[in-house]
Amino acid sequence: MLSRDHRSTAAERVAYRESAADFQGHSVSVRQMMTQRPGLRAAAGGEAMEAVATDFTAVLDLLGGDRQAVAAGLRARVPPGAAGGLRAVGLRRLPSFTGVVFSSASRRPGR
Repeated sequence: MLSRDHRSTAAERVAYRESAADFQGHSVSVRQMMTQRPGLRAAAGGEAMEAVATDFTAVLDLLGGDRQAVAAGLRARVPPGAAGGLRAVGLRRLPSFTGVVFSSASRRPGR
């Protein structure tokens, strides 16, 4: 179990980068988002941007994976492996938002 104030370590980030199959692809997407949304850069809180980008990359990797497998692993409390700590830190770094959220998705005809 990770402590509430856990921050990813350099060793965790290296282990994740070496083990994640699509690290480069997700990393490019995260860096583009961080460029477009400066508020995400504020999540650094004095830490290196590389650490923040890697934490967010682990979150994107989690969200882009098999949803059923992710949910089953979370429910079973399977040890998270190299990416687990980074994912937890990345999720905590995401800015909170209150208010109404609109989706840009369109409805299918007949629904």
